Amino acid sequence: MKKCKNITGIVLAGGKSKRMGQNKALLEIKGEKSILRILEKLERITSNIIINTNSPEEFQFLSHDIVEDEMKDKGPLGGIYSSLVQSSSIWNFIVACDLPHFNDQIAQYLVSLIEKNNVQCVIPVIDERIHPLYGVYNKSVLSTVKKHIENNSLKITEVLRELTMYSVTEKELLANGFSEKEIEKAFFNMNRPEDYLSILSSPPYE
Repeated sequence: MKKCKNITGIVLAGGKSKRMGQNKALLEIKGEKSILRILEKLERITSNIIINTNSPEEFQFLSHDIVEDEMKDKGPLGGIYSSLVQSSSIWNFIVACDLPHFNDQIAQYLVSLIEKNNVQCVIPVIDERIHPLYGVYNKSVLSTVKKHIENNSLKITEVLRELTMYSVTEKELLANGFSEKEIEKAFFNMNRPEDYLSILSSPPYE
């Protein structure tokens, strides 16, 4: 897989993990922290990577740049804004830290679409559910994101309605060689303890 020089990878690890009860990025799967599993795959796409977190002391073991939220307590939207401000790339792949089976090949496919479509973002819509934290964003979205933060309108889906977005459905992914199993696993989030336990009890791991 050829690396993209003109894109930055952004991992959002700034959430409070209230439902999980502990930092999701640091949960271990097969003896490896969840965030490291994501970074290993993201590094196949780009060498430019930013970690967004509001507890930087927990991530000092990583070699990547760490960015804290400029505007606190604004949820994932605040992390997106602060990371895009610090990014040196026009295009950025943003991914949440709670995806145990993050699929870099699907990510690479999403990145490939930015050259074919005159859009501000490329976002998966799987089973009619939008996955904004597994998508590609142009820095041109910053003004819209900032406006929503200032208005305390923090739902990312509300922001997306004002952007020029290309939606990638499971039908398109299937047509481009990805299997139903790959797609299902790629977009599985660990939000609650039972989600984490289901990962641990379902070997073999990828």
